Amino acid sequence: MRLPHPVLLGELEELREFAVEIGIEQRAQQLFREVWHRPAALDADAGSVEDYAGGVFKELRFLHGRASQLGYRVRGGHAVCSVLEDGRGVEARVWVGDYDGYSETETGPLVFTDAAGRALKLGQVGPVAWSESMRMAAALYAGRDIEDEERAA
Repeated sequence: MRLPHPVLLGELEELREFAVEIGIEQRAQQLFREVWHRPAALDADAGSVEDYAGGVFKELRFLHGRASQLGYRVRGGHAVCSVLEDGRGVEARVWVGDYDGYSETETGPLVFTDAAGRALKLGQVGPVAWSESMRMAAALYAGRDIEDEERAA
């Protein structure tokens, strides 16, 4: 049985409630996967998302390790999430750094490219690629060093 990506399901919350009621168990957790919907007020001509940029890590190797642990490749200083949507390849990239593994680094903006590596505008990114890329960016950012943030507050 194949399920569409949950971001494509119109009544996702109702489906999740029904699945819990009848005791459905999933190995891949597709139905309960976190989803992000593209905001209606989004600037479709923008080239990046800044929501999860600026997450500071004391050492580059910690951020690279986090990306690997979450299942993302690191290539050319970017954590990369590749998505095939409607027969078209889209690659989401978040800058994580690529110099000294013991130096401080921070997450950069989320950008998108097509299969040929050409930059995409946010309006060209489909709902599945949007959701999966925001999921990646949020997960990377969540591992940031919050001790320094708390001291600064």
